[in-house]
Amino acid sequence: EKPEKRLLTSLKESGIDGCALTISQERDLQKSQDAVNDLPPFPVGIWLRYETSEKGASPNGPWDFLILSASSSPSSLLADEGCKKVLQVAPSMEEGAIRAIEHLPVDAVLLDDGKEQSQNIYWLLTLYRFTQLVRKPLLAKIPATTSQKELQSLRDSGIAGIVVEVSDQVGVDLLKGMRQMLEALPPRQKREERGEAIIPRIPTI
Repeated sequence: EKPEKRLLTSLKESGIDGCALTISQERDLQKSQDAVNDLPPFPVGIWLRYETSEKGASPNGPWDFLILSASSSPSSLLADEGCKKVLQVAPSMEEGAIRAIEHLPVDAVLLDDGKEQSQNIYWLLTLYRFTQLVRKPLLAKIPATTSQKELQSLRDSGIAGIVVEVSDQVGVDLLKGMRQMLEALPPRQKREERGEAIIPRIPTI
């Protein structure tokens, strides 16, 4: 059994909701497609991390979703039917562009600029900013070493899910531990409404 298929099998058994294969160059598409063949039903997508021209090949395959980069993926991929689309954007995106995301035919938004985010207060403020401006489900890429208290702060920010990069069995084991920490979190406390608030918080989906 190929290493890629073994890793995918381990990820599925870890109890995660889905998996995205990183595609760094167009020739990796066929290799990734071979890795998912004969897998039991499990949401698998691809994360396009290379620049593609408008005339480039469409990433056809057995994918349930595509992660598209706002800065490098061609707009023509938004018209492809048959799978869900996640738009990857940088946390530093300006407010006008963030609001305009609502007009794009994408199903979710992923916050990631290719750098490992420090789980500090500024990062939390960024998440709150996006959840207020975007009504689509918001995902955040985080390190596999994120602590339980950090996971609780992320959950309370209103994001819909997290994305963790995994390349080997060690990463899968960390992912299993992270899932256990999430399941052990106390119930989210309902925020008190403040009558003096001027700008209402836009609920997320």
